[in-house]
Amino acid sequence: MLLDPTACAADDGCAAVGYWNPFAKNTMTQEQSDFASVTFSPVRKGTTTQFMANLSGDLGDLELPGGAIQWAAGYERRTEYYLNEPDGAEALGQVYGQAGERTEGDYSVEEVYAEFNFPILSGVPFAERLTFTAAVRASDYSNLEDTATNTKFGFEWEPVDGLLTRATFAEGFRAPSITELFDPQEQSALSYTDPCWSYGSSTNATLKANCAADGLPADFTSDTQSNAIVGGNPDLEAEESESITVGIVYSGIENFSVAFDYFDIKIEQGIGTAGVDNIANECYNSVAFSSPLCALIKGSKYGPLDTPPHPTSPRRNVSEVLSGVLVTNANLSTFETSGVDFDFSYNMDLGGGTFTTTLNGTYLMAYDYTLTAGSDTIEAAGMVAADQWEGNPAVFAEWRTNLGFNFATDDYSANVTFRYQSEGEDISATDTTLDSVADSVVYTDIQGTYYINDTYTISAGARNLFDVKPPYISNYDDSNTVNYSYDLAGQYLYVKATARF
Repeated sequence: MLLDPTACAADDGCAAVGYWNPFAKNTMTQEQSDFASVTFSPVRKGTTTQFMANLSGDLGDLELPGGAIQWAAGYERRTEYYLNEPDGAEALGQVYGQAGERTEGDYSVEEVYAEFNFPILSGVPFAERLTFTAAVRASDYSNLEDTATNTKFGFEWEPVDGLLTRATFAEGFRAPSITELFDPQEQSALSYTDPCWSYGSSTNATLKANCAADGLPADFTSDTQSNAIVGGNPDLEAEESESITVGIVYSGIENFSVAFDYFDIKIEQGIGTAGVDNIANECYNSVAFSSPLCALIKGSKYGPLDTPPHPTSPRRNVSEVLSGVLVTNANLSTFETSGVDFDFSYNMDLGGGTFTTTLNGTYLMAYDYTLTAGSDTIEAAGMVAADQWEGNPAVFAEWRTNLGFNFATDDYSANVTFRYQSEGEDISATDTTLDSVADSVVYTDIQGTYYINDTYTISAGARNLFDVKPPYISNYDDSNTVNYSYDLAGQYLYVKATARF
């Protein structure tokens, strides 16, 4: 959409440049006509080249009681290139949500790795199998200062047949991707909850003082979409992490298995975005706008923005929404999460076919992140909070489970799955929030499949069979729900045919 808010005054009746308004008092000027014909044909491309060499084998006669020591090693060289070349109206900054700046960049990486599998014991009392694994990888990126070396260690112990215990410790390393580095910065309307909404009835003296300093009335209300800036950051550093997993698998009963895995993951310098809600809340709840995150609210004239400013607030535009909120990619402080994954499965012969029941899911114990050194830790587990990876509000549900029932024969199969997600409480709720809890939901999916022969199958089914509506929660976009966490489409029916050759 071509936009030029300064092309004409509101009382002239003209619309966005490039679109004819039949109710306009004046016809389009020649200048506007010439502008409207500017092309929109941007070029965005990326190139990857890669060379890999891998070897694997064992150490021959050098064996352990459990068998031969196995190894693998390799070398990789990769180059990445990215170009964003705006054209026409985009280059003039007249296409909403598109960047007008040209961006280009590249990097190369060389990596070497080695992995070893040590079968310590096998087929002895209290050790049907005992295996230790170790791996190391060195990565040298042309755009990063230091070479990174990361290790991984693990073991699997099967004391008796059907019972397996396992554990892993791993160091992680992820360099920023080519698009995270060089994606152009552009305007975006990200949903948020304004901390100054009806602040006059709040008991928070700091919040009231800051909102009043912005020149907002005590009964202030506003749009729920910010005027934000998203895009890449060529100064990003690599993410580094440590993770521990400990689990147990039992399959000692015929046709039945169960698995539990505990995970604990910590990421430092995680690449993400601070989130408009997080920035706004910490800024407006700091004395005299003293939080470092306040510096990320740049105002209505920052970068690709060129909107009229608010008469009394440097952080807002004339529409009173937060403007120039910088949510481009950044190395945030830390992320820590822990929880338990579980998986149950049981199958039995029934009526000429196989009936299978499965239950799997995750219990989220913690999901904490700190945006910058010294800022408050955000505890998101069980809450509706900004998703720092996607930049939008999301439900960090404590429980997510799938319960499935499937019956299959050689000719057909039928299954039903119940998807459950527990509730989330709005982490940005204020004293005046109408509804701060996004309720739990259960979705029902069904599918039937008929196998015509080895080549052709036909299936029919429904997602969200009972047309469960997304739960209501105040202040999240015009739909008043959490768009990225619920099924907004409602009941979805489908028929599909598959051919395999």
